[in-house]
Amino acid sequence: MGSNPIMACRGTILYFCPPSYLLLLCWLRLRSVAATNCKETPLLIAASNDHESVARLLLDRGASIDAATSDNWTSLHYAADRGHESIVRLLLDRAASIDAATNDGWTALHIATMNGQESIVRLLLYRGASSDAATNDGWTALHVATMFSHESIVRLLLYRGASINSRTDDNKRALHFAAEKGNVAVTRLLLGSRASRGQS
Repeated sequence: MGSNPIMACRGTILYFCPPSYLLLLCWLRLRSVAATNCKETPLLIAASNDHESVARLLLDRGASIDAATSDNWTSLHYAADRGHESIVRLLLDRAASIDAATNDGWTALHIATMNGQESIVRLLLYRGASSDAATNDGWTALHVATMFSHESIVRLLLYRGASINSRTDDNKRALHFAAEKGNVAVTRLLLGSRASRGQS
């Protein structure tokens, strides 16, 4: 996601939009770029379109499992983005790099979290994905889950030991986002996990 999306919009009408809207705009831009990237390989295309048999055949014939677009989207990113759990499982079984990051620092866990793909989040965590991996802006999966009010994923990340006090580059913790969204259930979860209640 590069530079802070809020600061990047200073001086424009977008500066007055809520952070969740700006984050979503940046995400849609990332998806658009990745979807039209000319460096897509057959495996990336198969993973994106949930063609498990084709993906398996390509891997059997030596396709590079971690081949990436110029924005460093791998097949695992594509499968996680589209919610293709069977493809995610296949790629992990074949030793795909689970914490591979895009040019903006997004891992498959960030992507699955953003889209509310709880079963894929669970699978990635079970297979060893780092719950505290951060984007270039310092966003962890817990920040993303809290921003988009994915309560079940917040609960899962906390259970798996995600750091509740990690800060984004603009100095916000998950608790800040829960308060901003007015989400009582998520706020209660974070407080129950002893999230810092201070303002500093």
